[in-house]
Amino acid sequence: EAKNRVCILDKLSPPQPMSDNKKRAADADAEDGDEKKTKKAKTAKAPKAKKADTHQLNANKAVDKKHEGKSFSEIVKLPPSALQGLSEDADAMFAKYNIKTIAQLASWKFYNAAVAIVELSKLEEKGKRETASQANVAKLVDKEFEKASLKELAKASLSAFKGLSDAANSHFEIQGFTVRTIADLAKN
Repeated sequence: EAKNRVCILDKLSPPQPMSDNKKRAADADAEDGDEKKTKKAKTAKAPKAKKADTHQLNANKAVDKKHEGKSFSEIVKLPPSALQGLSEDADAMFAKYNIKTIAQLASWKFYNAAVAIVELSKLEEKGKRETASQANVAKLVDKEFEKASLKELAKASLSAFKGLSDAANSHFEIQGFTVRTIADLAKN
């Protein structure tokens, strides 16, 4: 809106004549600019040749051959079956859980919980829970697993998670991809 006002005001006020000194300075600047352009054109260097790419980073063993060389931003938009070892049947299986891309799979709360349970179970000390400890997984697992150790949870079936029914135990059994426990989910 302010821009519009300035334009309208410019149209309403008559242009101010340039003084002779300002005209000469403007003309000199224009000539100087033309001279610089001519010099640049004469001394212009040939564009530098691109250096060979020396990056080593790749995800070749994580994705199918046809997706090797793609950027990570492209890979995360692909369906789960683009990952090595997963068939197109995996796409249908994951779709039951509203997972249609690798990014959605990577951020799936059950996968992340499984990884956390397995990694933390490696640090758990049997029988050493502090009496006053408030740590729990009550919002994550069904009631029957709330008092289980992390090592016990890692061995539990997927249906131990709140929100995954017993059907989940069979959904994750397709050719080349079998997940029966929380630990299986964490490593796949």
